[in-house]
Amino acid sequence: MCRNRIIIRSIAFNLFFLSLIFFGISLRSHAQNGFYLPEGVNKSKIHFDIVNDLIVMPVELNGIQMSFILDTGSRHTLLFGLNENNEHLVKRTRKIKLYGLGKDEYIDGLEAKGIRMRIGKAVNPDMNLYIISSDSFDIVRLLGADIHGVIGYDFFQNFIIDINYNRRVIRLIRPEKYKIPCSGKYVEVPIRLRSNKPFVQAAIQQKNGTTIPVNMLIDTGNSDALWLFENGRVKPEKDQKYFEDYLGTGISGQITGKKTRLQRLTLDEFVFSRPTVSYLDSTMTRKVRLDSIRNGSIGAKIWKRFRVVFDYPEKKIILKKNKSFNEEFRYNRAGIHLIYAGKTVVSEQHIKPVVDSDIENNSTSRYQFKIEYTYKLKPIYMVYYVRPGSPADSAGILKGDIIVSVNHHPAYRYSLREINNFFYGKDGKKLKITLIRKGNKFSRTLVLSRLF
Repeated sequence: MCRNRIIIRSIAFNLFFLSLIFFGISLRSHAQNGFYLPEGVNKSKIHFDIVNDLIVMPVELNGIQMSFILDTGSRHTLLFGLNENNEHLVKRTRKIKLYGLGKDEYIDGLEAKGIRMRIGKAVNPDMNLYIISSDSFDIVRLLGADIHGVIGYDFFQNFIIDINYNRRVIRLIRPEKYKIPCSGKYVEVPIRLRSNKPFVQAAIQQKNGTTIPVNMLIDTGNSDALWLFENGRVKPEKDQKYFEDYLGTGISGQITGKKTRLQRLTLDEFVFSRPTVSYLDSTMTRKVRLDSIRNGSIGAKIWKRFRVVFDYPEKKIILKKNKSFNEEFRYNRAGIHLIYAGKTVVSEQHIKPVVDSDIENNSTSRYQFKIEYTYKLKPIYMVYYVRPGSPADSAGILKGDIIVSVNHHPAYRYSLREINNFFYGKDGKKLKITLIRKGNKFSRTLVLSRLF
């Protein structure tokens, strides 16, 4: 029986924005030189996509193009499963045990060595990564996007990483060549690297005026705003409104907590008014209590409000507000979470004009119309979770129901992110949803409601 056990920092892509959050790997890694830029190359530009507020960027793994989430909270590089098309990618592997946030037990995984990875112009010719079976954790189903893995410290350790969320561009720069841009106000904030993960000091203020200093993981791999680990000092106030909510699925099972708002969050000179926060109880965080200095995580819903420059060599981040800074912090007011459930064949009708020339009379061309049908594979979205007492629960929507349409538009026209965004609408907004349950089609109207 394999004795190697690795603690993976939770992957909690806050489902709806499914939360994937890993907790540090306890196994020692072999020393690696990490990524480098070729001689004469000082920087590299990388374009990325955003999926549920998470950065998804292109990488090349042993010559195969893939998409990885950029996650500051991950100590190690992770690959989600192998299949018949890419199992040749890794040759040197050993079995390991993995666990993270959630209530379940260990799952089986693999440690792979000698992997060559390229990101932009940067190359790491000999890196280690950890493979999680797709049977144990199906990220495509949870996020509805082709995402193959997660990369964190391996990418950040040797460079300045300048992330521009508005333009969806990352600039990777040699530390000795970086200069802070002259335009706009940039603020340097010290960070602490512990177990190859970045921490920052912040302060939370509750409704009663109490201010509590907190040590927070900088977590671009968590699409929520704030997570706090509930204890005697950090917990919701007695008269504070909250609801028990599903926060995501990690490799060790579902993650739940209390969703509410703080009065404010202060990060250096930046102040956020009434940010949403999720309190995780001790059953969710028992495996990370070894990380005793940590009070929680600051996630992507905060970091996307900045241009963020990570400088691990000098142990600091450099922040500049962007146009998203003052946006309202919203939460899922419908109380329904969806997942990708495969594809179905859909016929689409196309009406095309056809020229009908009257050659005999040499008259002006006339137009007729021809109907053509094309058949395409389209996504199916299924209800994965319904929050008790929510508008979706009151409407009788159940786990396993298939979404057919939203506001009379076919659900397959939307990405999972787009269709989930409907549930974050304004207080009082109505959504008409058509569903299928056991072959029977029915419709429900949800009225989004604000709880706090």
